[in-house]
Amino acid sequence: LLIDYFIRFEKITLKSIIHNVFPMLFNEYWFVTSFLVLMFLVPLLNKMVKFLSQKQLIIYIFIFLVGSSILPLINHSNPPMEVNGVGIMITSYLSAAYLKKYDLKKTNNWILPLIMIVSLVLQYVLNKGHNGIMSFVIAFPIFVLFTKINSFYSNIVNFIASSVFASYLITENELIRIPLWHKWLNVGQYSDNPILPGILITICLICVTVLIDKIYKLCYGVFIVKFKEKLDNYIFLKLTNFLK
Repeated sequence: LLIDYFIRFEKITLKSIIHNVFPMLFNEYWFVTSFLVLMFLVPLLNKMVKFLSQKQLIIYIFIFLVGSSILPLINHSNPPMEVNGVGIMITSYLSAAYLKKYDLKKTNNWILPLIMIVSLVLQYVLNKGHNGIMSFVIAFPIFVLFTKINSFYSNIVNFIASSVFASYLITENELIRIPLWHKWLNVGQYSDNPILPGILITICLICVTVLIDKIYKLCYGVFIVKFKEKLDNYIFLKLTNFLK
């Protein structure tokens, strides 16, 4: 918001200021909003996983998957992303819980990549990039495959991963989103062949936004934290003198 105030790549209004200061109240970030709702539902979902039978749990996963991914496609409806997002979050959470409870790690290694490749081909051929169920079918085998990999530690991975959430917040910010995707990158020109440009754009955006986040954290540690400490000490001294 402050950068936009000085650079002015998007017009600042009272609405945009309020939305940037209170993003969760206005669903500016569907992923974060949906995740917060999921956190409130986790105790209930855990009870479902614990007490439902295997068949019942599969039925509930299918119900949430249909509600969040299939029905909007059939009805050609476009509900708010946070509504679909909560359904997608619940589906993913219950699926991961199912994986853990019934130990699907024992699944044959060749089956999961095959499912993923077939789904990718179908999604590309049918040109249904927005189809949530196809994306879910692709994502779940990837998730299962990674659970089979032994744990490891990497400074490079952790260095990048610690700023990926910041990358999401930057690229999905209300003041950045439209000029970034439609003006600066003009992603519409790659609609016919999006794979290679999409990979290159993603890598470039990750590099730039991670760098921005690292600079922000450095400035935060050097300036903001020290200012906060001085402010806290000042307030503490004033209160102490007042009480005396």
